[in-house]
Amino acid sequence: MLFNDRLRTDDTVESIPREEMLRHWLEKEVHENDGDDLAVDAIDDEDRLLDELVERKPIAESIFADSDLRWHHLDLHEDELEALHTIKGESGEDWRAITEENTIASIADHIHEADDLAELDTPKDLEQVVDFASKFPDEIEMEELIVADEADEDAYLADGNHRAVAIALHLRDGGAYPEQEAYVGVSADELDR
Repeated sequence: MLFNDRLRTDDTVESIPREEMLRHWLEKEVHENDGDDLAVDAIDDEDRLLDELVERKPIAESIFADSDLRWHHLDLHEDELEALHTIKGESGEDWRAITEENTIASIADHIHEADDLAELDTPKDLEQVVDFASKFPDEIEMEELIVADEADEDAYLADGNHRAVAIALHLRDGGAYPEQEAYVGVSADELDR
């Protein structure tokens, strides 16, 4: 558990209700889709918030339906960001096609060392990641990352993978770590131990 000890000892970490997390993520998804005019503030039912979110971001179903996560808002440390894994998926696909280690650090290392991004056989838009990396911190909106730290799993990014890899790449290019906030869901079973 990447965040377990920190959540117990760091008094700057804010615990937030599940509904607040759902509302935040849904608002973000609605905002990113120009044609989406859903009035998130008008929704007062947590189940409907989840349904609307899952419709727009299917990964949310497994995060909210299959696990009892307690949500927190925090400033993500550089080493925490680099240790995160990318969104869940099959071995060898998407981000995992770049490196079997599947951490933000290892992916950024492979991108940084590549002579030609096309040799990194992935459907992800690596040119966009490199472009993001060149624009930190002034020209990129620093929205919160969404992280799940479930029991018996590596902590992973549910949302914000491109930006997280770009930050790590920015560091490899000599840039400073920009302040990055995150919503982190941690397994209640782990916190209760």
